[in-house]
Amino acid sequence: MKKNKIAKKISLLIIAALVIAAGAATVFGASNNVTGTVDLNDLIRLTTSNNSELNLFEQKIKVKEKWYRDSLKDKDGESAYEEDIRKYVTPFRRDLEIKDLEWQRSRKQDEVVLNTTKMYYEILNKDAMIENQKKKIERLKKVLENKKKRIEAGIDAEYTIIEDEANLKEAEVILKQLQNEEQNLRMELNINIGNEVTQKLDFKKVEIPYNEYNLDDINKVISTKLEKSYTIKKLIEEQKIDIKEKDIVEDYVDDDASELEKLASIDYEARVEELEDELLTLKYDIEDEKKNIEAKIRTDYNNILNLQNEVLMKKLTYENANINLKAEEAKYEAGKSTQMNVDIAKENVDSALYEYNTAKLNYYIAVEQFKNYIESY
Repeated sequence: MKKNKIAKKISLLIIAALVIAAGAATVFGASNNVTGTVDLNDLIRLTTSNNSELNLFEQKIKVKEKWYRDSLKDKDGESAYEEDIRKYVTPFRRDLEIKDLEWQRSRKQDEVVLNTTKMYYEILNKDAMIENQKKKIERLKKVLENKKKRIEAGIDAEYTIIEDEANLKEAEVILKQLQNEEQNLRMELNINIGNEVTQKLDFKKVEIPYNEYNLDDINKVISTKLEKSYTIKKLIEEQKIDIKEKDIVEDYVDDDASELEKLASIDYEARVEELEDELLTLKYDIEDEKKNIEAKIRTDYNNILNLQNEVLMKKLTYENANINLKAEEAKYEAGKSTQMNVDIAKENVDSALYEYNTAKLNYYIAVEQFKNYIESY
């Protein structure tokens, strides 16, 4: 019991040290401000190198690797039972813990990369919409000024200004919302790359990528994932380790008195029952995981198809807005429309483009998340 308490204290000290180390890494990174124009690759490199969770995974892996090496060393004064567990069980558990941390780190890195990618494109998209909204506000201000002049001239009634004032106010509120959203994204990104929160970065302007993603055979994808899935392999490996430990413990159930006296605190029969319960749980966990994998693949792929339809609809709206703009410009050239109507048509194009880009981004992120999932073994 005393040995267990000491081990627990050591574990807590190690965990505390890891947290402090990870926190220190974040603080040091925060002093290295990045300035100027950056592209997506720059941001991905910076966010992955400054992410405290990724750095903590590295530290945890190093600790587990040390524990693995320690488990291979002979221990003075250990019983036959302790030696068997140390040789034939503990190294395999430690090795599985290392693999699990490596897998978790890889998944976290995928998450960080995609989150950075999404923020990068969102900021570019919102920046464009902010500029468009500013132009709209300038147009609405002119509309309001013209209305005031018409009221002063007695052409329009005074109450007719209410709608124009409301339109301007609404546009200003929308602009503020867009600016706040864009600012929040920039602050979060600055924190993620180790910059000061208020640091202003210029982003290289690029198109949001869009390539249709289609599966030829979803059943084959599911079959491959089930065959190679790390989560299933991990559960199977846990089964093997528990079976090995159970075999060892059962050998000591009817052991001689001297061995039992040496380890009087161990209830071998109770441990066998615990392992049998764990093995039963693992059996059902494996079956549940298989069902979860198939359900996730089918659900996520259906979501991708829905998002693809959304992209196509937004694209059509954008194309129609462009057609209407060209028609309005032609009417203006022929003297049958006004510059105000042309400006409104341009605003409609800008709004449609914003919605189209948002749909493309949602689709792109969903596809990348899906590919990361089905290809992560």
